[in-house]
Amino acid sequence: MKQARADLDQATVKAPSKGTILEILARAGDRVGEDGLLLMGDTTRMGVVAEVYQSDLPEIRPGQTATITATGFPGRSQNAEVTEIAQQISSQSVTSGEAGDKVDKRVVKVKLALPEESLAVASRINNLQVNVLFDPLTDEQRRIRPKQP
Repeated sequence: MKQARADLDQATVKAPSKGTILEILARAGDRVGEDGLLLMGDTTRMGVVAEVYQSDLPEIRPGQTATITATGFPGRSQNAEVTEIAQQISSQSVTSGEAGDKVDKRVVKVKLALPEESLAVASRINNLQVNVLFDPLTDEQRRIRPKQP
């Protein structure tokens, strides 16, 4: 009995913190690969990462509001607020796949926080492609110049 409990304890996977299992990568009897057993995240802190063209960056500021929509949720828009603007320009990772798509555009990653009432919707999905429409800057936001790297 003691050996069986020890074997069970060795075979039991315990999470280091609370979270939601987003995807199971290995099942009982599978060899665990480099990606591990599963993907897990804290869905109570979901947000949005938008790729903003570098040419549009002068019109984006922390604290600015935006409306988030997604094809998967027609008629359901979510409000969000800019919390962070990356300091590194990179190649875009999201493309439409259409002929003539400008795949060489340079973008900046902008993080947006969702309000608590939107987290219930966002916590049900992960990696959903969304559309972000930034609200125009207010006069006060225009006066605050973004930090230059």
